[in-house]
Amino acid sequence: MTDSLPRESSGGGARLGAQYLGERRCRFAVWAPKAESMSVALKEPFEKEIALARAGDGYFEGVVENVEP
Repeated sequence: MTDSLPRESSGGGARLGAQYLGERRCRFAVWAPKAESMSVALKEPFEKEIALARAGDGYFEGVVENVEP
């Protein structure tokens, strides 16, 4: 694991942050190489905390359903 943020490759690379996928689904991706766990806290339309899964190389990601952009 490295402590410096990897550069995106010319093929697209990792997309960090929130990305609306359509059909009321949103993908969240975070790079936190020193974190043991990561979650996203939603406030609207309901309060809910969603744990993100480890995706390797310090990345965490997950898809949340029933959300609007």
